[in-house]
Amino acid sequence: MKKISALIIGGLLISALFFVAGCSGGEDAAETQTQQTVQEKHIGILKSLGGMSIGEGTHFLETELSGTIRLKSQNINLDSEKYLNKKVEVRGVITKATDGKDLMDVKSIDLAEEIIKEKPSTPGTASEYQNANLGFKLTYLDNWTTKEETNTVTFSAPKPASQEEQPAALETDMVVVTRYSNPSRDTVEKFLNLPTDPLLIVNSGYIQTKVGPDQLEGLKKQSADQNEIDVYLSRNEYIYKISFKGSASIDLINNRNTYFSIIATFQFIGFAPADAPVDAPAAATLPEQKTEPPVVNDSPSITQTASDTPIVTTDSSYGVVSQYIAQSINNIAPEAASSGSWSAYSFEFAKPNYVYVVYGSGTEKRRVLLTYNQQATQLETSVVGYFKPGETTSWTRVSGENPVESAEKTVITLSSSGTQQEAVVKEGYRYFESSLYKFQAQYPSSWYYSGSGGLGDTLHHYGFSNQPVEDGNELVSIDIVTGSVPSGSTLSLGSNQGVKVVTDGQTAVYIQAENGKIYKIHGPTANDAYIMDIAASIQLK
Repeated sequence: MKKISALIIGGLLISALFFVAGCSGGEDAAETQTQQTVQEKHIGILKSLGGMSIGEGTHFLETELSGTIRLKSQNINLDSEKYLNKKVEVRGVITKATDGKDLMDVKSIDLAEEIIKEKPSTPGTASEYQNANLGFKLTYLDNWTTKEETNTVTFSAPKPASQEEQPAALETDMVVVTRYSNPSRDTVEKFLNLPTDPLLIVNSGYIQTKVGPDQLEGLKKQSADQNEIDVYLSRNEYIYKISFKGSASIDLINNRNTYFSIIATFQFIGFAPADAPVDAPAAATLPEQKTEPPVVNDSPSITQTASDTPIVTTDSSYGVVSQYIAQSINNIAPEAASSGSWSAYSFEFAKPNYVYVVYGSGTEKRRVLLTYNQQATQLETSVVGYFKPGETTSWTRVSGENPVESAEKTVITLSSSGTQQEAVVKEGYRYFESSLYKFQAQYPSSWYYSGSGGLGDTLHHYGFSNQPVEDGNELVSIDIVTGSVPSGSTLSLGSNQGVKVVTDGQTAVYIQAENGKIYKIHGPTANDAYIMDIAASIQLK
């Protein structure tokens, strides 16, 4: 057990985007061997973790766009004064650490100044690019030029300073995003006429990869010198290709790193009409991380609260308990953050003395289940279960137990204005929040979910099932749609007013928000009970 002193004050979380550009490992031996022979190159400032080891990493590289890459090396002294805290180029193989994060095994290192003798181009600033016609967004450097065509967007790197006087026709490095029509909804493999045998796909030069914060499944192919790289993604009736086209520019390595950063930030968004404001969705369903520090009680003991009474484990004390846990989350968390420190922002209390704590650092998110008890002037906690984001459900338990998964819970959030109760989650359900689309919902705690961008009038789609969600097995879906609510039966659903429409064995419930968005909860009529429960749980913000 860990005792939390009342004197502990939580600091403001300052975190950087943890960027990875490696490929996911395969179980097939040949695929694993192929991936391990491919080395990646990155330029950035080499930093030490101060003798600690996080997920086997001992150092990290601060790259363009504030990204970080975790490093280790058996043969190179990364603590050498020649390299530490200097701009270097590292080359090595990307593997997976035990915590599932990408880790570079550094095979060689050089000072960047020794590689690039000539003056590079002026650094750009990370900026967001959105294209509602093609349905994607990403982060790029604003000193790159963009050219938009019907189904293609080209990002061209600036000329290095030493080449500015060269002819205008001189080639530059480019990143090209192209959308292809795929009306039959083929997989990437079928669209590219690749063999069905995974081993033969690898032998064709393609390997699996994850793209963007939504971890989109893709295929990557690259030339031996990495001057030509193509990443393919499937989205309903479209195939997307994100390409890097290298040139003879002296900024080639930096520009290729910018491409990897673009890949790490690429997301699908809804297709909006040309005259409508773009409201870009994200597949993440966890509460948005608060950047403000929580309000803390700096009294010398836990008994000196606003009412000068001891903390007891009742509903009225949830806010105070949340603040104290938030102050000490870095002592409570089973592992350290890869970069910066953890910040807690959401709490789910279950009787008699359990609390789920959701916390994060940059793009990393974690969840821990604690028990808590007041002991004299201290709060004593014990870790019961530890969770990481899952691919097919909100959280995957990686250690410990989860005895109150189906219990009723009270959700508390922290912000700069203090604590507030967000919802009471009914027994047998779990809490779901979309901060971008301003709604909360509850769905059965044993179910899986999936989120994706939409097509046409659908801005975003969420699917729920008692099995990992695939096309055709969704039991209930939530779509955020534009347009108008169709005619149907009016009904009351909790604090919401909805319209129910039943057609061809399918039930749909429409709830309209004040901001004009429509939330459509639908599924087979046989699942009406679940549809109504989920619709009744929706809270619009």
